[in-house]
Amino acid sequence: MTHGDFTLSANGTIVLACDDAVRAIDALTKDGMRLERWEGIVVTATGARMKSLEHGGSFALSADGARAAQSAVEGIRRAQATWDRRPEFERATLHVALTFGR
Repeated sequence: MTHGDFTLSANGTIVLACDDAVRAIDALTKDGMRLERWEGIVVTATGARMKSLEHGGSFALSADGARAAQSAVEGIRRAQATWDRRPEFERATLHVALTFGR
């Protein structure tokens, strides 16, 4: 399912770099989608992806869409700032898996 610049999988999930994830949260919540969860994903230089052990993401987001989005954006920015100081893996980047619903 496509929403503007972002295409979600059939289950409402998309994996993006952190800055793009923040933009997606803003755009998709304005489009009526509700962020259900986020989690950190490590992307290696070879393109392999794995769940981040250090940046697990959300446990339970608010049912209020605006509060859920704000909480997630704050958490994603903290995770990226931590990654920038101390990456979990060398030659890898932190991405974010976002799951949206209506």
